[in-house]
Amino acid sequence: MKAVQTPTSRNYRDYLLESLRNHPQEAAEYLAAVFEEEPDSALLQRVIADVVEALADRSSDPERTRQCDRRLARKISESGGSEIYEFFALVAALGFEIRIELASLAKTSQEEKR
Repeated sequence: MKAVQTPTSRNYRDYLLESLRNHPQEAAEYLAAVFEEEPDSALLQRVIADVVEALADRSSDPERTRQCDRRLARKISESGGSEIYEFFALVAALGFEIRIELASLAKTSQEEKR
């Protein structure tokens, strides 16, 4: 009987990071989705870390981006991210909404409105 090698599945995390890197709009949607869920500091930290890992090198200052991420991760670990979630709740209670959009799409949308 001939030995059959089955292909190994691709690592999900590698796939996710590649997808976020290649499709920044999906990264924005992924980040926005975390605020549609019940507050979960571990999920919030994981999503932020994924987006930073995927896109930090594209930022205008990659090292500063990573430093901000490290500081934010430390603060979320200490507080559970409650301030972020409370801010989103306050904004919603006041009748506003916060959107996380790809900056280039937001600029285009604003220019079209003029």
